Amino acid sequence: MSDTTPPPFGPPRVLLISHDVVGDSMAGPGIRYLTLARVLAQHCPLTFAIPNAVPASLQGEAFAIHQYRRGDWTSIKLLAQRFDVLVFNTDIASDFPELAGLDASLVVDGYDPMMAEWLATHAGREPASQMDDWRARSRQLQEQVELGWGCWRARDGSIRSPAPRIHRCAS
Repeated sequence: MSDTTPPPFGPPRVLLISHDVVGDSMAGPGIRYLTLARVLAQHCPLTFAIPNAVPASLQGEAFAIHQYRRGDWTSIKLLAQRFDVLVFNTDIASDFPELAGLDASLVVDGYDPMMAEWLATHAGREPASQMDDWRARSRQLQEQVELGWGCWRARDGSIRSPAPRIHRCAS
């Protein structure tokens, strides 16, 4: 299916960006994002961006699917600029801080911020190094939350917040 432009005052065009592989073999986040895509597509024009080649098994879905590269803004920039609403995981907010500059509503999915898991995976490291990394990850998560609230930290350190945008997908 191709991307479509909704009629004026129609439902918003939504870009759902998965941070995880979506295809024949998926982990929990990929499964979550494919399910979100299938449900959202029932209510509004949807395009699904995934960080891997589009597998044959996903041909024929009720939404367009595009590949992008994690951390490569040029691989998703032109696509992202065409949408009214972007939905993405917290790590995508860190991969693409440029999203804050788009004229779109941003929905940051805080489903899996991983802070508790992070403690266990770094348990064998020196405590001082753990704390430095913990603080850096905490700052990242704060920035991601601010982005989801429609705020962002400008280069001068000030917090910016545009007027809220409200979209209805279905009546």
